[in-house]
Amino acid sequence: MNPRVVLTSKPVTLLGIIGPVIAMLAIAVAIALSPWFSFSDNALSDLGVSSVAAIFNWGLIICGAMMAPFILGLWLRIADGVRLRKVGLALLFLAALALIGIGVFTEDSMDLHFFVSFAFFVLLLSGLLFFGVSTLADAELRIIGIIAMVSVAIGMVAWAVDWGGVAIPELLSAVPAMLVLIILAVKTYAWETTKRQ
Repeated sequence: MNPRVVLTSKPVTLLGIIGPVIAMLAIAVAIALSPWFSFSDNALSDLGVSSVAAIFNWGLIICGAMMAPFILGLWLRIADGVRLRKVGLALLFLAALALIGIGVFTEDSMDLHFFVSFAFFVLLLSGLLFFGVSTLADAELRIIGIIAMVSVAIGMVAWAVDWGGVAIPELLSAVPAMLVLIILAVKTYAWETTKRQ
């Protein structure tokens, strides 16, 4: 089967919705089952080396594995020769791989875990920024692009504030970004549905 047809199919587009939902649910469940967890003292990755490690780590791995083909599909659909958009989507694809890395290389991996975690947040925010800027002249994507840039601003402000631990800036960076990707997936799915009618 043609890879382009697969990557731009409706089932792959749905991965852009299902993946982030799985990650957010996994994080929420892991936190709910961890009374010791403190937003002001812990990092989310602390959950990855605890009794709820399987829930947390597999949630991230599955999300990253679902987001990667979805983002490749976006590249094929909406890159349209726009250089900034290509850069943004490429960075988001790498962020999806880094998210898998966070689930695989837990805090026990020390330096490697720090590298993939740092890479994930940098790639995620920079990817959304490039994507957002690239949509300003595109009437169909402009609103989503503006939302993406707002999510980046939230994430950057969150990292600039001293919260004690890093769980809060991690959440304030990741959750708005995941919501942007869900919105983008819904928009893309609607395009596919309209196209086939």
